[in-house]
Amino acid sequence: MREDLVLLVLGTGERKYEDLFRALAAAYPGRVGVKITYDNALAHKVEAGADMFLMPSRYEPLGLNQMYSLKYGTVPIVRATGGLDDSIEPFDVEHGTRDRVQVQGVYRRGALVCDSAGAASLHG
Repeated sequence: MREDLVLLVLGTGERKYEDLFRALAAAYPGRVGVKITYDNALAHKVEAGADMFLMPSRYEPLGLNQMYSLKYGTVPIVRATGGLDDSIEPFDVEHGTRDRVQVQGVYRRGALVCDSAGAASLHG
């Protein structure tokens, strides 16, 4: 891994992604941690202690985690869909304004929001 970062993955999902993250954890011990389970208490601790929280949901009717991220001071990185898009106000970091900008990678209320093309690249 070229970047100086630590990645923590908590939760369940499609088997291919679970296997991918397990393989990354085996390849980069101490840099990638994986726990394939649902653990609400641990999820809050992880989110509160993280610098960024990646939530690449393809569909999210409500979305509470971006709200938790904002409460904890963690930058949520979300896809512009459903409740994720509805609950984050536009914010243009470069100009320091709240103008609505329709471009990939617009920051909204401290969050990085990707359009469907940008979010698709996060999925691989």
